[in-house]
Amino acid sequence: MLLQALDKLYNEYKLQIDRVYGQNLPLDEKKGKYDGIISEFKRKADELIGEE
Repeated sequence: MLLQALDKLYNEYKLQIDRVYGQNLPLDEKKGKYDGIISEFKRKADELIGEE
């Protein structure tokens, strides 16, 4: 159950990262967006793991 939830979460955030990758943005701006997405992913993954 936990693995499925983490996989779903990963796929959701991978789509967000792919969208940012496809945008024509300056590198610094992309890095900032990536950092935000990754931080949010880590926080939500920690919440899921804590619930198990």
